[in-house]
Amino acid sequence: MEQKLIQGSIRSGPAGSGKTALAATMALGSDYPFIKLISPESMVGFSESGKINELNKIFSDSYKSPISVIVIDSIERILGKFMGLASSVHRSF
Repeated sequence: MEQKLIQGSIRSGPAGSGKTALAATMALGSDYPFIKLISPESMVGFSESGKINELNKIFSDSYKSPISVIVIDSIERILGKFMGLASSVHRSF
């Protein structure tokens, strides 16, 4: 069975400092076959369970590619209510 290397990165900083722009630029410049950028705006219209299902589908699809990049912007805004974090917009990791 082939093992896949999983790497992650969390960027924190003030709003408007370019965290998402940097991550998106790096992802798009990678030429990887599977690149997905996810933001709260891309999840408008989804119920909380719909958001979870969509994220599960994206991650499942990413495993079909030999290498992939997924950039998630503002996960606390996307899943805040689901995770009980709606009142906690800024979190430290």
